[in-house]
Amino acid sequence: MPKIIKHLLVFCLTVILLAACSEPTPEEQLKQAMSEMIGLIDDGKKLELIEQYAVIPPGKNITANDFSDKKAAKLKDYLQAALELDIEFSDNNTEATITVPKARQPLVFSKIDEQWRLNN
Repeated sequence: MPKIIKHLLVFCLTVILLAACSEPTPEEQLKQAMSEMIGLIDDGKKLELIEQYAVIPPGKNITANDFSDKKAAKLKDYLQAALELDIEFSDNNTEATITVPKARQPLVFSKIDEQWRLNN
C-alpha cells in the first residue's frame, strides 16, 4: 500500500476517534438532562428528580410531597416539548432558557457543578 494512502487512513481513523470522544455540546448535555428528568417522572421518582435536577433556594425545604402528580405531569409535558425547541444559552453556557408555548413562563436552567438544574 502506498505511503500516502496509509497516512490518509491513519488521519481518517484519528478524526473518527476524536469525533467519537469529543465532549457533548451544552445543548446535548441539557437535552440529556431533560430526558433523564422525564425518565424520573415516568418512574415516579419525584424526590430523586428534586435532589438531582432542581435549584432549591436557600432556606426552602422542598419534598416529593410538595411536587404533586399533576405538577409532575405538566413538567413532563413541558420537558418533552422543550426537547424539540430552540435553546437560548448565556454567553458562558451556564444558563439556558427554553420558551415552551404552552407553559406560562420559560423553562430556565442553570449549570451547577457540571449538572443542569431547573430553576423554576
